Amino acid sequence: MIGMAVSGRGYTESPVLFAVMACVFVNGLVATAASIGQSIKARAEKKSGYTTLLGNEDLVEVDDSTRCVLRAAGEARLSGKERERRIELNRQALR
Repeated sequence: MIGMAVSGRGYTESPVLFAVMACVFVNGLVATAASIGQSIKARAEKKSGYTTLLGNEDLVEVDDSTRCVLRAAGEARLSGKERERRIELNRQALR
């Protein structure tokens, strides 16, 4: 299949190869769009002084669904269990 793609003959001779290559292309477009969207969101959040994304310990971390603070700025990154515990505490407090 790769040989057919490299030679250029395969697209007209194999509809399956065309479909596979089209899926690869569309997947690349979707991944690029998602990456750009994530970068825009990260910059906007940083400018506002908070983050809903993992990995930036310099900013206050806010839960995207409850809009409650999960971690103070400068606090170490939360483990998965601790993060889930804090989200649940925030949800209970909002009831």
